[in-house]
Amino acid sequence: MCEAAWRLVRYQPDYRLCKKWREPILNPKLGAGRRKQLIVALARGFGVDWWRLCTGQTTAEKLGLVLAD
Repeated sequence: MCEAAWRLVRYQPDYRLCKKWREPILNPKLGAGRRKQLIVALARGFGVDWWRLCTGQTTAEKLGLVLAD
């Protein structure tokens, strides 16, 4: 999940959690440990959103995700 979170930060800037966490994660002034904590927070939130997406409770568009055709 953490590896997926790093990819989300890079390739899905409109995803709602990336909008929230992207700026602090990419801040070079933060230490590596703090950035890892933020990525874990994003990964946990993404896990919940992925479950909601798979169970049909939401759509990718509502989450701000862009899916490839």
